[in-house]
Amino acid sequence: MYLKLCPGDSLKLHAPTGYTSFFWYNNGVLIPGATDSTYTVKAAGSYTVSASSASSCPSGNCCPVIVEMNTPPAPVRTNVSVCAGTPATLTASGGVTYLWSTGETTSSISVTPSFNTIYTVTKVTAEGCSVTDTVGVTANPAPSLAGAVSICSDNGTPSNPGDDTFTFTLNPSGGSGTTYTITGSVTGGPIAYGSVSSAFGPYSIAAGAKTINIVDANGCALNNVSITPPSTCSSCQPDICIPITVTRIH
Repeated sequence: MYLKLCPGDSLKLHAPTGYTSFFWYNNGVLIPGATDSTYTVKAAGSYTVSASSASSCPSGNCCPVIVEMNTPPAPVRTNVSVCAGTPATLTASGGVTYLWSTGETTSSISVTPSFNTIYTVTKVTAEGCSVTDTVGVTANPAPSLAGAVSICSDNGTPSNPGDDTFTFTLNPSGGSGTTYTITGSVTGGPIAYGSVSSAFGPYSIAAGAKTINIVDANGCALNNVSITPPSTCSSCQPDICIPITVTRIH
């Protein structure tokens, strides 16, 4: 008889009834302590048994049970990084059936973790062996606040708001990695996290707000940040019409 066994599994061999004094062998070598009518096999080999009948006549097993071990693929440990709240596709292979820790039973699943999560998938190979793979998903946080500050300039003409300009700095919080870049109507970077950036600009106040995206080193973004300029920097009020009184002189 020829059988295959998965690692970690076992099978029980039974000697015929009506015999006593059992001795089990693996590849012709006596197995120490194997003197019961049954023997549990956990390793490869050619197993036979010898026993005595009620008449004390010895008997041997002419038909060995040959056991081979299946060799399933080694368990796989992988790591995936995504931005928190962004879907990630996890794919397993090498099985005919799958069972994920989420309860799903397809080879690929989509997950959207908001924090670091470990997923497992147990797959059964064509030989019937079970293997558990592990996938660690790192959920990188996106920048949460821009830390933008607008600074205006009247360009030396406090009575002329038409030439007023502004600059702005950034000091974002949240996010991951050590640097960030900005895209959109203003571009720049990479810029180091943790300190106020150099000033961007100057830009015309009359042209309105600037819309930017702050993207950290892991590609996670705070999008559509509006940098609003001050309404005006000029300190003088618009010219006021001063009435003139005319007196006729004779």
